[in-house]
Amino acid sequence: MEGSENQEQLRPSSIWNAEPNPGNHACWHFLLLVRVSTHDEGNNSMPRIVEDRNVSKGNKPAPKKNFAQKSFMRRRRDISEKMHPFPSQGRQMDAPMMPTYGGHAVDALLSHGASGATALFFQENRKDSRTLRILRQAEGHKVPLHPVSRKTLDEMTGGARHQGFVLYCANPEPTWQPDHLSRLLRTLSEPALLLVLDGVQDPHNLGACLRSADGAGAHAVVSPRDRAAGLTPTVRKVACGASESVPLIRIVNLARTLDELRNAGVATIGLSGEADESLYEIDMTGPAALVLGGEERGLRRLTRANCDRLARLPMLGAVESLNVSVAAGISLYEVRRQRESHRYPPVAQDKPSPP
Repeated sequence: MEGSENQEQLRPSSIWNAEPNPGNHACWHFLLLVRVSTHDEGNNSMPRIVEDRNVSKGNKPAPKKNFAQKSFMRRRRDISEKMHPFPSQGRQMDAPMMPTYGGHAVDALLSHGASGATALFFQENRKDSRTLRILRQAEGHKVPLHPVSRKTLDEMTGGARHQGFVLYCANPEPTWQPDHLSRLLRTLSEPALLLVLDGVQDPHNLGACLRSADGAGAHAVVSPRDRAAGLTPTVRKVACGASESVPLIRIVNLARTLDELRNAGVATIGLSGEADESLYEIDMTGPAALVLGGEERGLRRLTRANCDRLARLPMLGAVESLNVSVAAGISLYEVRRQRESHRYPPVAQDKPSPP
């Protein structure tokens, strides 16, 4: 006001709307006021900014609501309800639900009994032969069927290639314990062929190794429990059904397992680019376990020390090494080639006698 010593001007800066306090009948409104006071000191003026919060009973202003985040969380909740198809029945799951997606993976899981399967989501309006076969298998196992749109399947799998199928299971991973390895070796009617992975962490590599192991007739894949990939939805998808036919035995101590294999008469052959001997020079017609290292470090020092022999794959080009899943496939099929040749040796042909 003109003539007064100090002039004050109130300017609203921002407004918070706090959530209602259960102890009060009204919602608290907080208003941040910035008061600019001018003090005349001769011919000089110095503005002074004072923050004043209208706070009652020690309550603090509530943070601004992020409506975009709220909308995103609502969509997540809707998708979660679709993934767990029994919310209204109050069904309690003994184990967390895990999806298996992809035509081959879902087909293989249903073909092997669909243990713990709780719901099958499939792309609506599909009538191809594979879809009809999978639906008949699911009905045979009394698995609830849920036709949904492709967009819904994309959201349920995070954009992964689901091929129109998502199967939810309460306990999708087979309970292969470390002692199953010794039982397996005792029941085999042919020389054992094992693939041992030392710290493979990429699920795509593990899935590809399982697929190659299945194709080459390996009896099991052995991998540590710690610092290694497990049987995830991605592994199942990449394995294309091999995760249901080839046991993935996860052990606690790899060095001790290699020692047990040696005592059981299984030759442990570690693949290393620094080895002097080529894999093609080793006789693997007897019981054998191929040991491959992880993506970054390869075979660890203790693993190398516990292998019976070290071998390398010949590298004739500029690159120094192969992907672990590629090396596994080449090595497994070299074992298969040797055993097939040993089982069916070439027939000697009589040389024609000279005239």
